Amino acid sequence: MIERIHSYKTDDGQKLELTFDEVEDNLNGIIVRTNGMPFLRDRRDNKLYKTPFTDVALEMLAEIARKNGQSSIDGVAPPAHIKDKRFDGLCPFVQFEYSNIEYLSIPGLGSEFSSNGFLVPVYFNNEVLNKYTQNPKYRIDIFSGTYGSIAQGDEWQISFGVNANKQVIMWLGDINELPVKEQQYLLSENIPSAFDIHSDFFDAQIENQWSEGAIENKCLNLRGQISDKVKSLYGHSLYKLPDEIGLTIAGLQKPIFWEDRHVAPVVESLNRIFIESLNENFLKNFLNSRDIKIASGARGLKLLESAIENLSDQSGARAIMSPFFVLYDYRINVCHLQSQETVMTKTKTINERLSIEASNASHEVIYDSLFEKIYDSLTKIKALIEMDSK
Repeated sequence: MIERIHSYKTDDGQKLELTFDEVEDNLNGIIVRTNGMPFLRDRRDNKLYKTPFTDVALEMLAEIARKNGQSSIDGVAPPAHIKDKRFDGLCPFVQFEYSNIEYLSIPGLGSEFSSNGFLVPVYFNNEVLNKYTQNPKYRIDIFSGTYGSIAQGDEWQISFGVNANKQVIMWLGDINELPVKEQQYLLSENIPSAFDIHSDFFDAQIENQWSEGAIENKCLNLRGQISDKVKSLYGHSLYKLPDEIGLTIAGLQKPIFWEDRHVAPVVESLNRIFIESLNENFLKNFLNSRDIKIASGARGLKLLESAIENLSDQSGARAIMSPFFVLYDYRINVCHLQSQETVMTKTKTINERLSIEASNASHEVIYDSLFEKIYDSLTKIKALIEMDSK
């Protein structure tokens, strides 16, 4: 007998997928064969779980069959009036495409406690965000890679998620609160349900499980902790122009689109935050105070590498500094005019240094890998400084 599950994930955190396979189940002696009923599947072993809707529907049908003396039911499918149900009180002037079956099947959405359709997932092409990234009257806040919000001043605000296929998801009830003209724009990018709302958006809003935070924020927090520690130990900050860099940090957002023109400004900002803002005067004084020879023409990254080498060793310093040198080269690759051949050659080198597939051409893969390595390096730098203080 297929058991019901009350979560969109298994106990060990495996994300389940909504499936409509033909299934045979035994409900206390009644054989039920389905055709298009929703189940949740663990793709690791193909184990199926009943959704809230399927569990209730099959139990009702099995009870009717039992009373009628039937031993089996064939071809059980969602009734049309349920499958095609519309929530006419929400977005009455704009007819969005969505799935009531999905709403009733994902644990935490439709239930006896929430049956008004507010939490119906509505899907959009990723391009729906173009308008909001290009027009300064809108503000997009990215809380993590798969959770964000859009606002127009104090007039309105709406949260959204992004699933694994880069499709944007919003709740029907939230959309209902937007001006009709805004709803009409969203309609232009509305797509059929993809039956996949796994995202930090879902985890935070439905399961009250907040992500650990975007890797960018973790890196920026570490950068601040390192600078504060350096100042308390040595009297000067590791980074200069804190007000100016603060503005750059405040405006930093992970790219929503991954073409060169969207990635280049972000990489330029990251270069300012982690490289151009290095306090070279402090680093030179630090090295001089420890009688360390400074190479002719050495600038920010090389000076920091020498300082880290003093706190650890040569090989350790090179490994720690590698992501920052990659960031510098990545900026040149996406921000400077170069031949396509040169870009491809440098991209291959960047990939190899980040330990990703040499043929990779995805900015998103490079960006994510680069931040993971920067986080690891900042963690090690902080540990070295703390050890030096002892």
